[in-house]
Amino acid sequence: MTRLFNIFKIVFTLIVFFFTVGVLNCSKASASVPKHIVLFFSAETKNELFVCGCKEKLGGLSRRKSAVLSSEYPNVVVEVGGFSRGSKAYEKLKTETLLKCYKSIGYDVINVGSNEYRLGIDLLKEFEKIVDAPFISANIVDQNNKLVFPPYKIITVDDLKLGFLGVVSSEFVKKSETGLSVLNIENQVQKYIPEVGKQCDLIILLADARDNEIERIAATNSDIDVILGGSTFNYSENDKPTRLGKTIIHKTGAIGKYLGRLRLDIKQTSSAQIENFEGYNIQLDDNVSDNDEILEILDEYRKELKTTDFTKQSDASEDGKVKIVEKADSASQADNESLAGTDLENETPAFRDFTGALKCAECHREIYNKWRLTPHANAFITLAREQQENNPNCFGCHSVGFKRLGGFIDPETTPKLVGVQCESCHGGGAAHILAIKLNKSSPAITKTVPEFFCTRKCHDNEWSPGFKMSEKWSLIDHGTGPEIKNQDGSKLNQKPREQL
Repeated sequence: MTRLFNIFKIVFTLIVFFFTVGVLNCSKASASVPKHIVLFFSAETKNELFVCGCKEKLGGLSRRKSAVLSSEYPNVVVEVGGFSRGSKAYEKLKTETLLKCYKSIGYDVINVGSNEYRLGIDLLKEFEKIVDAPFISANIVDQNNKLVFPPYKIITVDDLKLGFLGVVSSEFVKKSETGLSVLNIENQVQKYIPEVGKQCDLIILLADARDNEIERIAATNSDIDVILGGSTFNYSENDKPTRLGKTIIHKTGAIGKYLGRLRLDIKQTSSAQIENFEGYNIQLDDNVSDNDEILEILDEYRKELKTTDFTKQSDASEDGKVKIVEKADSASQADNESLAGTDLENETPAFRDFTGALKCAECHREIYNKWRLTPHANAFITLAREQQENNPNCFGCHSVGFKRLGGFIDPETTPKLVGVQCESCHGGGAAHILAIKLNKSSPAITKTVPEFFCTRKCHDNEWSPGFKMSEKWSLIDHGTGPEIKNQDGSKLNQKPREQL
């Protein structure tokens, strides 16, 4: 019996021993296997809700959500800054729509960037309620030098605590009319890094800043694990994260054409360490599917655009909120009201009134006939195809004289000014036509349009990357037409043809 008991004790001891060893080995093995966390981040969206770009057809919040949902690992979605564009009524509506989409996408934290800084406290607080995600900023202060938003946010993902600290460069902003100002970005980062570090496993800086500022911060703050940046013009799907010392730096942007993605492989021993990382910018092209929930939000936005006229925006009210003016009852009412944003000081008389291409055709029939066959003549049709014919953000490049006296208002009120017409490039022609009728010396209008006019106004790096006028001119070449004469056949008393 004693012998049996001893055998039992030995067997039991061995079982306990091997079980304990197995548990310890499993614990060590699990500790050695890294956790995978994906950071999705956006920057410089500038209120672009839809697929954008005349050439590339990239972006759109519907595709952005699909890209986030495709992640195979636990993830966090953050905004670096620059999601808005302004406080005018139609921009306010776009920002509200964008933030509804952000809520649907599941944004976790939003850094207040330079574009948002200009909106003022009241509007920012109103926007924050829509998205249901915290706004942060460690260096935007009010008139009493107090922070307007929390400087950071701690988010727990897969038992890891990630500390997000937000800043905006003082180089991007001036003192706001709303009383806001920006403290030195580097001083504020150094101030809050110790506080954030005590509460989290990894420190991630959201920096709406220039490249050189980001690099300086990384070089002087070794406790920062990751810096996600924006506000640079060199984004592409080929951009890869870099490492400066301990800190990983990754950037994205380009009006929502790309979504930044950074996968962190994190090993947990006594503290969390980034063992490896992999990142790139997801190109939101037609290989990324649309998300139905976002499409529904955007459809509601389109419906509101159809019933609201934003060209006669009133001044902001005392509480800082922008009023929206309903559509005018008649075309005459709309014509009699000045358009918001018209810069009278920089307007010459020839640019104050627009007549439409049909009026130009009375004298320049051959040129008009050639123009009618060019893509410019159908520029507004492209908006209709994309369901953007009521989007004021598109009118500046797809109509004549938008936000100028006598210029385009909306498709119903001013149908004669849709598309890229003669006066889009050569200037308003009312004074020119009047002089011809009076047989007087005609005010000159621009005949030769310099390339910088096109690249600054519409065909810039955001909308037409790589645009070269020399390569595209053949698409819109409309010739010079015959010499213009009076009705009796005599030579018209006018400026030299080089100035017409």
